[in-house]
Amino acid sequence: MSNEKGFTLIEVLIAMVILGISFTILIEGYRTIMASAERNRDYLLAAKWSEDKLISIVNGDDSDRRGYFEENGKEYSWWVEEKCLDDNLIRFDLIMSWPGLRAEIKYSCSRYLVRSQ
Repeated sequence: MSNEKGFTLIEVLIAMVILGISFTILIEGYRTIMASAERNRDYLLAAKWSEDKLISIVNGDDSDRRGYFEENGKEYSWWVEEKCLDDNLIRFDLIMSWPGLRAEIKYSCSRYLVRSQ
């Protein structure tokens, strides 16, 4: 019997399997975090852009009711729906859509305009 100290082949293989599983879990976690960060960036852009656009439409500074723009390599399309709720009350809905990883993503926001008599 040998007095040499070291790892057996089985111990080395088990260590490699554990490392492989650990790296796989870490990489999947990284991908999930990156996808979530991209999704958050898209929603923040949509919220800021749609807010600015609706304000300019409600104030009468902009007459466009639909269009598209590119940002970060993605094409965002948008349109405004206007609905008279009352003689003096109008609701403006701005809807945005852009391609997501698995399906089209939509975001909408609304503003109300009260006409003075």
